[in-house]
Amino acid sequence: MSTPANMPAVNLETIVRKQFVDMIRNLDPMETDSVDFTKLFESLLETNGISRNLPLVDSFEHIIFEGSDVRNDKDFSPMDRLMESYGQNKFFYMSFLSFVFQSNFVLAKKIFETTHFQVASCLNDPVFSLQDFKCVLAYDISLASDIFRNKGYPILNNICSAAFIYPLTLQKMKQLVSAYGPEIMLWTSNHSVAGSCTNVNVYLENGHIYNTEKINKVEETLKFLINSFPLALKQSVRRKSSNVNAFTIVLELCDSEADPRHQMIVQNVFQYVDCADLHTIYNIKGQTLKDLVGASGNSLVLEYIEKKFDMIIPRTSDI
Repeated sequence: MSTPANMPAVNLETIVRKQFVDMIRNLDPMETDSVDFTKLFESLLETNGISRNLPLVDSFEHIIFEGSDVRNDKDFSPMDRLMESYGQNKFFYMSFLSFVFQSNFVLAKKIFETTHFQVASCLNDPVFSLQDFKCVLAYDISLASDIFRNKGYPILNNICSAAFIYPLTLQKMKQLVSAYGPEIMLWTSNHSVAGSCTNVNVYLENGHIYNTEKINKVEETLKFLINSFPLALKQSVRRKSSNVNAFTIVLELCDSEADPRHQMIVQNVFQYVDCADLHTIYNIKGQTLKDLVGASGNSLVLEYIEKKFDMIIPRTSDI
């Protein structure tokens, strides 16, 4: 009969893996106030006569998780349970992340990068605390997993495509920009980068930008997105033979001189327009941004541009 000492490594790994699965199945986030995954796993290794200092421990990541697990949930559903447990027991979830981070960088990075687990959802989860988000962000930076720019789960694009951004999400986004630099707002976190608006432009076009409820802090959100990285406003995408960016979006959507929110958006966005932008051709008709402003009938933008550049823009017929 084989013993842990002379058993082939692959067989022992299979046995320990099954035991780990059983161990996780016996943990219920709803009933577990605290858990020390490190002690649990070390006791599992000790039971099987495995020293953490032996080469076999290199297979640690395969015992806990393999890429095939996400396609074989029936056999390894406990891993899913762990990665979905924050809403039930945040200590349980954070303890597991800490366990894999402290024990095995390769494994931790693999888990973070597996879009099936959606670790990056902590950015937009209203239940996920700011303190725990900072911890996940620190893990992400240390692992170089870059989960907030993973095309497989474009979290920033998802957030900015929504009608509303939670105030807590805004605070987390500020942390994200502080950690990675404002350039992260230029990145078009979408599968089709070449045909996608930047995050701020997506929100200007699709967000609930006119909401005036103070509790929603939309004005704070808008000012942050617009001013965090102005170059993101200028990045254009091609639609129906025309270029679209923040200038054309706001030109179309914000035209009320009597609406304070319209005024605020126009001032914050168009403060970054320059002469080169005004004379950039935007469509197959050869119209520049200056031409589009003159043809728009948007007196709010038109008067702002005229005052900014001390010029008169001819009012023309609608495009």
